[in-house]
Amino acid sequence: MRILLAFLALIAIPVLAQDDPATLRRLRAEKIEAILRSQDLRSVHDGRLISLLSDADPLVRRRAYLAYGSIQDSTALPLLVRGLSDPDIAVEEAAAFAIGQTGAGLSLPRRTDLEHDLLWNRVQTTQVPDQLIEELGKFGTTSGLQDLIIRIGNVYPCRHEEGMTMAIARFAIRGITDAGAVQYLLAGIRTTDRVPWQAVYAIQRDDRLFDFKAQQ
Repeated sequence: MRILLAFLALIAIPVLAQDDPATLRRLRAEKIEAILRSQDLRSVHDGRLISLLSDADPLVRRRAYLAYGSIQDSTALPLLVRGLSDPDIAVEEAAAFAIGQTGAGLSLPRRTDLEHDLLWNRVQTTQVPDQLIEELGKFGTTSGLQDLIIRIGNVYPCRHEEGMTMAIARFAIRGITDAGAVQYLLAGIRTTDRVPWQAVYAIQRDDRLFDFKAQQ
């Protein structure tokens, strides 16, 4: 019995140490340092950064996803998409950001596949739908913009107005516009007493809006 109790005590010591606030802070600092090192060296294939995407500490997970947003490794996109179901909303925000930063590096067919998955599957389940919609504007295709208007913009009652407006602006910055997107912006302006800054931002970047207004 004494031997068993001694063995259990030895097991408990590391567990208690892990729960010590000072130890937790030290472990977090070490992990974040490793993330910053991987980000700086762009060394993503040793498995360390990938493992930290599923770390128990949400702050560590968030920093790992942000690092991928800087590295922009398109082979990691399946892992980044997985982050859209993280229980911590700040981690989901970082995952959405990383997807937006990384998606532009894909081929056209792969961008089409990614935007379809995000728009028709992930927007409905993520805790950060507006940000994810905005991130689509960083890499989405013309058909993606059209699907965005059909899937989100033409649905009543209106939802995700901020994300929609910023996405349209980001599409326009990249030279991708659509008549449906212009109509969406105009409709939003007509139904509010104050024009949101996001709408002004989008309008300034879509030359088609002025052509559309001239025809009315």
